[in-house]
Amino acid sequence: MTIIEIRPHRWGWKVFEVPGVEPVFPKKDQAIDYAVGRACFRSGEIRVLDLSGKLERTIARSGPEAVIASDYKPASPLEKVSTSLTRFD
Repeated sequence: MTIIEIRPHRWGWKVFEVPGVEPVFPKKDQAIDYAVGRACFRSGEIRVLDLSGKLERTIARSGPEAVIASDYKPASPLEKVSTSLTRFD
């Protein structure tokens, strides 16, 4: 299970996946879009923390079929397409 955290940073919003993979984005929505893209084919969750470090919301992921928290709205129509792809084995 993968856990990706989005934390406030002095230059914007840091996406923490593993040590060494910690890009910083100026806007929170950009950080969320990046994290959703990184987690698109893995199960786990994305945790968005507020300025005080408390959990603001969670975006649950379950492989290619995403279960997105009700308060999360994709930034682009492409996200809707990419999360609804059917996997053929």
